[in-house]
Amino acid sequence: MPASLKLTELIAEAAKQQVKIVAASPDGNFIPIDVCSEKHFKAIKNVYLVGCEKHKFAYSIDDPSAGKISTATLYRRMEKSQCFCPLCAQEEGDKIALGHCGARVYDALKNNKALIKYGFPDILPRSQLKRDSFVILKCLQCGGNNKKTVKDILESSRRLSHGYELCKKCAQKASSSHLKYTLADVQSAADKNRIVLLSIQTPGGKILKPEIDDPATKVSVNSECKITCSQKAHQARWRKTTRVVVLLSGATGCKICAAVVTQNEMFAYALINQFIPEREIELFASLNWLGRQHLDLYIEDKCLAIEVDGSQHKNKASPRFSKANEERDARKNKLVREQNIRLIRLDCSGVENLSSAASSRERASVAISHFLPVLANGAPDIFDTKSSCGITLLDKVHDSYLKLVKELIPRIYEEKRQRFHDYCRRVGIKVLGEYLADHLEVKVWCPHEQERMRRPMDIMAGMGQHCCRVSAKGTKASVLRAAELAADQGYLIDFKRSPADLNDESIRARTKFSIVCPCGQNYSDSASINALQGGRYKRCSCFTSSDAILASYKQSGSQWSYDKNQLKFLTKPAIKTRQLKNERKIEGEYRLLELTLANRLLNRQKVLELLEKEGLDSTDDRIRKIWKALKMRSKNRYMKPEPLAYYRQKLKHLHQTEDAGRPLIY
Repeated sequence: MPASLKLTELIAEAAKQQVKIVAASPDGNFIPIDVCSEKHFKAIKNVYLVGCEKHKFAYSIDDPSAGKISTATLYRRMEKSQCFCPLCAQEEGDKIALGHCGARVYDALKNNKALIKYGFPDILPRSQLKRDSFVILKCLQCGGNNKKTVKDILESSRRLSHGYELCKKCAQKASSSHLKYTLADVQSAADKNRIVLLSIQTPGGKILKPEIDDPATKVSVNSECKITCSQKAHQARWRKTTRVVVLLSGATGCKICAAVVTQNEMFAYALINQFIPEREIELFASLNWLGRQHLDLYIEDKCLAIEVDGSQHKNKASPRFSKANEERDARKNKLVREQNIRLIRLDCSGVENLSSAASSRERASVAISHFLPVLANGAPDIFDTKSSCGITLLDKVHDSYLKLVKELIPRIYEEKRQRFHDYCRRVGIKVLGEYLADHLEVKVWCPHEQERMRRPMDIMAGMGQHCCRVSAKGTKASVLRAAELAADQGYLIDFKRSPADLNDESIRARTKFSIVCPCGQNYSDSASINALQGGRYKRCSCFTSSDAILASYKQSGSQWSYDKNQLKFLTKPAIKTRQLKNERKIEGEYRLLELTLANRLLNRQKVLELLEKEGLDSTDDRIRKIWKALKMRSKNRYMKPEPLAYYRQKLKHLHQTEDAGRPLIY
């Protein structure tokens, strides 16, 4: 108990708030705090709220545990002039704990005049009630048993549209006002969005199927419906359960189809089509001077390109935003300018911020209000806003959008599928699975009779993901390639511990082999071309020249036949790159000394950030090791540090010691 909480002050405050408080006596009974001694009150930690003038039914002396409260909490509330009763405090807007749910349940039920006449057939004591406990009430309409949880009673405004006073059957009858649409209306909405309606489950649990049940059957907007894509190839990958109101608003659709052409791109296409004929608009134009990139909309006769940018392009707060997107956009802008083509970028954030329940017409209206001013500003000679009437333009754009949903997506999907199959036929790949979209994996059979699961976009981009003999970056797998990557990390291939059949015919990008370096580091049967490319191993600086690598392979006595000049040509730039990295790291260590002496309170994370800004490299472990070896971070902050020249000499000696014992490893 807080030392400053006095019994007399508590009694006076309780009388002022009109609440009754009791304390547990040594014999197990409960006594009012008015008759409690000061000595006994100081020895207890909890008291019990058993009565409140405003909430008479919430607490009871017969079940005091429901009003349990600590003396420390009472002291805090007295200091802040808050009510002892949680229900009173909630009414006054104070942010305190709500107390035991049993007290709130009894207060809600006993004050419900409509339920009092029926009584409460089955209800647990206050202290035994939990949020998932059941309470048996009487339905106000049919008088039958009405089984509810404590959570239903306490949160009825959010969870139950008709309150907890009605049973499930009566609540369903009361929902008849939501039966505005028929099964035929829902089927028509599904057809517009190229969606197959599988079934509808009513609130009563009945399953309605379009091909069996009467189309005139009334359907509640809150009913759940199961849908899938009209494309048979997409049906195995995309199935969804949603509410009827969402389906009627047109705010749902196949994600795989959306990956072919996004909704924002179709709105932009439909809007531009009102000013430019459809035959002149090229969608997803792949031009030679753009490389692997494409233009969302391209009008060659007008020398005009239009990009439809989602939140991942400009909004840095978006989870899909990345620096790679910024770099790609900057590169595309530069290439387009070099070709003397006007580029207009449409920001779709306004359309994306709409609620998921917004209809397609509402989305079209927002898209026009955001896109048209930008288009008119970028190309006023083409997009004349004065001659376009708002309502008429909206009708035309929306009708064009609905037409595109039915015609454009299947056409583009078929073109992409045909292009993928043609490419695979040309390079000798057998397509075993069904093409769904560029970003979804499909099963293929590579020329070396290896079954793979690869994305069509990777295969067609020439990344080599279709072939077991090609690494992730498109470089053909060979023993010489493995030796080059090993040298880049400072290692040799250990042929004695590697598989006996390690040769150019058998090696793959994921084939395991062993690597070793003269200082003793080795990785047995764990290295591969992909692993070496990913930089999974610690970099070693044993080899200082390509001649040293040639001599090491010669001394190892391996049976590997290689071209000395070719191996030397491949390993020389790798060693040079590694030496430059080591020089940059050593330079970063000398800079570390300057930063440490300039500010003795810098931690390792801050030092790493400062070094990174200056383009220097180091690691957390390396900073810790240098500070410890040079004794730069003494616990005594008042001890005067040595001059910079002293620490530079000690760091130089540390480098010499490490080079003499073993190579410097990062």
